[in-house]
Amino acid sequence: MLRLAQMKWLGPGLRVLGWAGLAALGVTGVAQVGAAGLMMQLGHLPMEVLKDFLAGVLHHSMGSGHKEEGRIAARAFHLCVLHSVERQTAEGLIDGREDFVRYVKRQAKAVERDWDQLAEREVSKEECKRLLDARLEPSDADIAELLRELYPALDQEVVSRVAVDVLGCFEPTFIDLLSRDDAQHAYRKRLLTAVLGQHREIMAKLEAIHTEVVEGRTEVREIRELIVAQVSINPNDPENRQQAVELYNQSVALAKEGREVDSVELLNEALRLDPTFFEAWVARAVAHAKREDHVLALGDADRALTIRPGDAHGHWVRSHIREWVQDTNGALDDAKSAADKVPSVDHLVRYGTVLSQIDRDDEAIAIFDRALSLDARSAEALYGKAISLQALGKTTEALATIDESIAIRPDWGRSRLGRGLLLKKLGRNDEAPAEFEKAMEFDPRQGQVWAQYGLMAEARGDVPEAARCYLKGIEVEPAFMANYANLGILHLDLGQYEEAVTALSVVVEGQRTGGILWARGLCYQKLGRSSEAIADFSTSLALDPTSAVTYSSRGQEYLTLGQVDEALVDLYRALELSPEDTDTRARLAQALIAAGRLEEAVAQTSQVLAVTEHPEARFRRAIAYEGLGDYAKSELDYRRLLELVDDAGVWNNLGTVIASQARWADAIAAYDRSYSMDGNPRSQVNKAVALVQAGDSNAAATLVGMVIAQHPEWREGILGNSQFSALANSPQVAAVLRS
Repeated sequence: MLRLAQMKWLGPGLRVLGWAGLAALGVTGVAQVGAAGLMMQLGHLPMEVLKDFLAGVLHHSMGSGHKEEGRIAARAFHLCVLHSVERQTAEGLIDGREDFVRYVKRQAKAVERDWDQLAEREVSKEECKRLLDARLEPSDADIAELLRELYPALDQEVVSRVAVDVLGCFEPTFIDLLSRDDAQHAYRKRLLTAVLGQHREIMAKLEAIHTEVVEGRTEVREIRELIVAQVSINPNDPENRQQAVELYNQSVALAKEGREVDSVELLNEALRLDPTFFEAWVARAVAHAKREDHVLALGDADRALTIRPGDAHGHWVRSHIREWVQDTNGALDDAKSAADKVPSVDHLVRYGTVLSQIDRDDEAIAIFDRALSLDARSAEALYGKAISLQALGKTTEALATIDESIAIRPDWGRSRLGRGLLLKKLGRNDEAPAEFEKAMEFDPRQGQVWAQYGLMAEARGDVPEAARCYLKGIEVEPAFMANYANLGILHLDLGQYEEAVTALSVVVEGQRTGGILWARGLCYQKLGRSSEAIADFSTSLALDPTSAVTYSSRGQEYLTLGQVDEALVDLYRALELSPEDTDTRARLAQALIAAGRLEEAVAQTSQVLAVTEHPEARFRRAIAYEGLGDYAKSELDYRRLLELVDDAGVWNNLGTVIASQARWADAIAAYDRSYSMDGNPRSQVNKAVALVQAGDSNAAATLVGMVIAQHPEWREGILGNSQFSALANSPQVAAVLRS
């Protein structure tokens, strides 16, 4: 039984809670406001203007080698797609049971990766313009094609509607890119001028919102002078500030009641009145994060820190958000900034936690100790220290430390979960379930608790309960990948390969590892989908080139496809990495037989059989001996194998080996035994050959007639196979074959 918690190479393990890839690193405040605020307001820009602008962006990104422009381009596109899918869900155009929104969120990382690959190329501005002229027609076809590449799980109807939406919101989102210092001046000014001519009122509102960001940029100031008269709200008006504060206070009260949607609406209005309101930006970032809108949350946190650069609380909030979008380095930078600026217990605990997540546990413990020097009763600091101690192998000390945390805060679900995991680590499995139950009681929305419940259910053989636990864990914490992984492996163990592929694919999209790709490759292998199996095995080996089992699996699949040379390379490599793997050595023997290297196959299988009784190895050695003409040894291996496995195919092969020794009666008995087990006509045709060679052609002709009557396709097979030449040469049988 394969489990995420049991196999280190399947992933980083359960210590670091991996979140699905919901977005990319650091959306700027400017890009965030444009995407959220202008999507549904601006209409289509002239396509030629858009192409001219995109040519400039591509030129800047690729020609100059700066990736940030490309990353923001990816985020802008992704935000537009996400907005469209959410709208379609709300309007009932997408079945609410289909989790397209979460799927689109998971694809954000892939979107960024594709844009980053573009950013590494050296391309002239002229080539950029040519590419755009050739590919970006004034319709939604090109965008639909891109959508199908980046979001393959969306069906065609959804793609068509998303493409239409993207045409209406992708271009205005890019307006914000023009406010960046490193964008090309000429393209920025040209597009801003074009937008001003078509959307003067909206551009004025945009300018008002972005006052703090764009002030001081000459080209923007020039345009602002043309539209300042149309600005409907003055952010410097004291009455606006007072009203914004009142709205903010009301939003805080609503957030405490769990009314996040209403809270965000009030914050939107507060920020419209006063776009320099730091606390409102931070509050809205937190609200978005609670709703798992991490792209929007990150943009708001960025915007807050442009208003108060270096603010400790702002960095603390953004550190959490960056962790959720898997920007560990960014999370660490923000956590350190917060702790350096204001070394409070909360900030130090946050800093230590991020250090622990990147395996810098000695440093983490030192930071947790600093927090404990400020407050010796900080349950959070004690818990964090315990996790780092456990990571360093100091399990007993870790258990004592987490016990201190529980004594201070006995109803904290996370510490109970941590204690249960530590007890399991110490082999105290009889005590661990009680801690998991307490963790469930105090905090049932921890995905890892349900994962542990599922593993315990599997251990006692309760498969339905295990599946229920994994599904519940997915429901309460969709970003915790272990439940998807364990559910996928459970389906794999049960032979439910399609279901396993579905669950494991979620992990591959959100948190791919070599082990998960190997497991999904096994499913594809079982389903006969060879190209997909080999692709997963190859990607797995790119992530973990020391995985013997993956080399062995890929070698087996190459052998299935008849690519014997490739199979031999992989299987020899697997044995180099794991010389004691008898399964791989048996597979190698199969490949050697296919390559005609029969003596080497005998040597490999004999090495296995000298250590253990291995049915596959014995079967392969019997075949190799038969090929070498050593029928006595081949017969011995087949008979020994039949003591272990009563198999129709083995009986048929045994009959062939006995017939090669001219023992016709024994051969016929073996063929009859094979046919009685599986009804396969091959054994009856082989029996007919033995009858002819034994001198009973009439019986052989009768038998062949029965086979052809039941299986007409065998007529051509018998006539075309030299193995059955004795039948074609018998006048009695030949007459039956021709009739």
